[in-house]
Amino acid sequence: MKKRTRIFAILVAIMFTGISGVLYAHCDSYDGPVIKDALKALETNNVSLVLKWIDQKDETVDKGREYVAAYIDYTHTLEAIHGISENGALHHTNSE
Repeated sequence: MKKRTRIFAILVAIMFTGISGVLYAHCDSYDGPVIKDALKALETNNVSLVLKWIDQKDETVDKGREYVAAYIDYTHTLEAIHGISENGALHHTNSE
């Protein structure tokens, strides 16, 4: 639970400081080199065109599972933040 709280605090800090725009990389965009290589790999059925974008050192099943678990926590945290931003924080009110 401590890890999730830390991730949430970091995300909130990024949102409030406006750094999120700075963190955007060209290679992440649709016209970036990764997507261009991926589309070409699909067209030519040649996976080696995109393997250069994957860091293959220390790749194990355990590392993959660790990554997926962290990604799931990250996704759930973003979903919670989105829910709060869309619906507001849940408050207990007296409806007397």
